[in-house]
Amino acid sequence: MAKGRGGNSDWQRQQQAAAQARQRQAAAQARQKQRKETDRKKAVDKKEKRRRYLEYRQAEVELKNHKIRMAVEGLEKILSSGVERSARVDLSTPPQQQESAPPALDDDLTTPVPTPQWEDFAPDAPGALSRIFGGGGRQAQRLAEAKTAYEKAAREASEQESARLRKVAAANRHHARAREDAEARSREHSAAVKRHIAGYELREKASVEFYLKKVLENVPLPGDFPREAEVVFTPGTARATVRFTIPPRTVVPDVFYHRYYPTKDEDHPVAREEQEIDTLYRSVVSQVALLCVRDLFDADPPLASVEFSGHVRTSATGYPKVIGLDVDRTAFPGDGELARADPSACAGALNAVIAAPR
Repeated sequence: MAKGRGGNSDWQRQQQAAAQARQRQAAAQARQKQRKETDRKKAVDKKEKRRRYLEYRQAEVELKNHKIRMAVEGLEKILSSGVERSARVDLSTPPQQQESAPPALDDDLTTPVPTPQWEDFAPDAPGALSRIFGGGGRQAQRLAEAKTAYEKAAREASEQESARLRKVAAANRHHARAREDAEARSREHSAAVKRHIAGYELREKASVEFYLKKVLENVPLPGDFPREAEVVFTPGTARATVRFTIPPRTVVPDVFYHRYYPTKDEDHPVAREEQEIDTLYRSVVSQVALLCVRDLFDADPPLASVEFSGHVRTSATGYPKVIGLDVDRTAFPGDGELARADPSACAGALNAVIAAPR
């Protein structure tokens, strides 16, 4: 009987060991499956992140190419879009003036200095027991010390508030002077404009030059183009001689487009051919000259002829001439023809001399 019980016990231990082994194997398999699932998710996440990154990089390159196309398109349409509006300038329209804002005060000047309150300094009243044991003397000392501290704090606060008020008053005086100066400049400008309006009607040299310069200031050119202009008017022949600043050759994008290589994550700019840059720049120079002359004729009907010279600012002293155009009103094309024409060919037909520097 004992042996049978022992054999049964061994069998039970074997069964338990086998069960435990199966549990361990199942747990190991579960862990392996979990690791595989985790690795799979990591691979999917990595692949998705890579995909999103490549999409972002591709969109970034496409945006660069879009900006290049828009820049070139803007350069090609300077003349055709510019002739769509009237170039006349209303000198009687007052210039926009910004409201004179109040002075900007520092934070420490905007708020009055707080006045000290006696309640914050007064010592607590002694209790009955303290009075019995001579607390009255100590209370008198504490009261005197509190009064001294209070008076000092009140004096310092008063000095600080006086200093703040002096600074505020100084800022207000500065603001008032600035406003008066602005109003004086506005009155002077208005008086000068009135004189020029009257002088323009009489075709006085200075007033016509003032008006024509205003016209050139309003020529619709791209925002990064220079706008320096000099105008000389000859009343006897109704002729304007203009010297105008032309943008440099670098205004034409030297990159034709950007090509993106996803496998290398590299953005390679493709250079624009030199001949194309030269052609587009000659077109820009021609368009600026033609649009300036067109605006002068359009804005000033009595003007008979314009001698236009365009120059590039290459350095502090370098100002070479890149185009010269001398034309009478009767020989100058109308807006419809200008909008349709090839700018370089049109300028050439008007005997313009173009020498665009590199």
